[in-house]
Amino acid sequence: MSSVDSAASDDERRKLTGLTGSLRYMAPEVALQEPYNHKAEVFSFTSLLYHFLSHQKPFSWMTPDTFLADACRNGKRPLLSGKWPGDVQALMAAGWSSDSRARAL
Repeated sequence: MSSVDSAASDDERRKLTGLTGSLRYMAPEVALQEPYNHKAEVFSFTSLLYHFLSHQKPFSWMTPDTFLADACRNGKRPLLSGKWPGDVQALMAAGWSSDSRARAL
C-alpha cells in the first residue's frame, strides 16, 4: 500500500457497532453510535492516561445520561491538574478532542 493509500484510509470512517466498551473510556462518536475509526482509540487511551495520572476514574461524576449529554454532545472533560507538565496537558487536550480528526496519534 502506498503512503497516499495509507493516508486516505487513516481518516476513513466505518460504521461499526456502537457502545463497545466501558462508557467512561468510550469516544463520543462510539457512545453516540455514529461512524468512527481508529481515532476512537486515541480518546480511550487519553481516558486511561487520565486515570493513571490522577488516580481517579475519568468522568466518574457523570451518569450514563449526563455522559452522553455533557461529555459527548457538549465536550465536557475532566479537569487536568496544573501540576502536570504542559506537554502532557496538551497531549490530553488533543486526545480528548470532540473532533476525532484533531486527535493526536
